[in-house]
Amino acid sequence: QIDKIARNIAAELLAAAEMAEKEKLDAYNGLVAQADSLLGVKNYSDSKDKYQQALAVLGKEYPKSKIKEIEGLLAQNKKSEEAYTNLLANANKFMQDKKYSQAKETYTSALGIKPNADQPKQKLKEIEGLLSGLAAMQALDAKLAAKKESDLQAKYDGLIIAADALMVDKSYMQAKAEYEKAFVLKSGELYPKNQIALINSTLA
Repeated sequence: QIDKIARNIAAELLAAAEMAEKEKLDAYNGLVAQADSLLGVKNYSDSKDKYQQALAVLGKEYPKSKIKEIEGLLAQNKKSEEAYTNLLANANKFMQDKKYSQAKETYTSALGIKPNADQPKQKLKEIEGLLSGLAAMQALDAKLAAKKESDLQAKYDGLIIAADALMVDKSYMQAKAEYEKAFVLKSGELYPKNQIALINSTLA
């Protein structure tokens, strides 16, 4: 009977130990499953916490390797966050200085780090509008400048034609006056200057 009782006690102790081990394994597996799920949605802080709890239950290699992986990701994220913040600050400075091309390039780089960030997207949209407006203004300015140059050339040509006709008629003083008007309009032109010199020489 004593031997039988001893065997029963040993069996109960073994069963209790096996039950405790099974409970530990179940708890470990549950914590690892939660940690894996949190890691999958990039909730690194809570995921690391669950892996640490799992490691405390059973000192296996898997949670250790995952904790190390998360620490690497957190360090990388910190660097990315710093880079993003610096790029955003530089881009905002370019915007203040109205250096829109540089601002556009820098906001695009920031968006490359954080594709879902709202501020770079909004700023890029704003820059597109500003650049479009500037391009329209530049096109209008160029058109007005071309018209102004065309009108000036037409006026200049008219004065030269009139002056040349007066030269043919030997009306030197009137021709000189027309050449002088033409020279005032386009002082870089040599023809009216040379004609004025010729008239002065002829009159002398």
